[in-house]
Amino acid sequence: MCGSRKTDAAWLGLLAWLGLAGCAGLGEAVGPTPEELYGLALPRVGGGEVRLADHRGQVLMVDVFVTWSQASALAIPGYAVLQGRYAGQGLAVVGVALDEITLAVEPFVRGYEVPYPVALADEAVRQGRSPLGAVDSLPTLLVFDRGGRLRGAFLGRVPMQQVEALIRKLL
Repeated sequence: MCGSRKTDAAWLGLLAWLGLAGCAGLGEAVGPTPEELYGLALPRVGGGEVRLADHRGQVLMVDVFVTWSQASALAIPGYAVLQGRYAGQGLAVVGVALDEITLAVEPFVRGYEVPYPVALADEAVRQGRSPLGAVDSLPTLLVFDRGGRLRGAFLGRVPMQQVEALIRKLL
């Protein structure tokens, strides 16, 4: 039963454990329900809103990052390449900045020429009370299949070949 407190605690525990392992392909019973995932909407850097519901039916990569992390900054070019390579096949990438000082995010996004939408985390996301769960390691990349089910979690720096292998499998 996805979305229950017991299941949420289990997947958060698994994500914490993955911090030691780095990455994993996850089973269907892990993560938020598709309804919870697609219900998430956050303010977009530069104005407007990032709605995960806009990506229903796509493989979705959610990059949770902070601007002050070198590992976060180093991951962005790889995610941009994957989006360019696979967008036509149904891949979407969304960034979520956890920074509490949001004034730093827009210059960061411009400076790194991030080609995908970047949202500003709200208090629920920062406190681990959102469909993204508790984020204890940065960057964190969550990969959802076309049905909105969590299929992979990558914590910290991960070789892009691992991310791409999962993306290709899901497309």
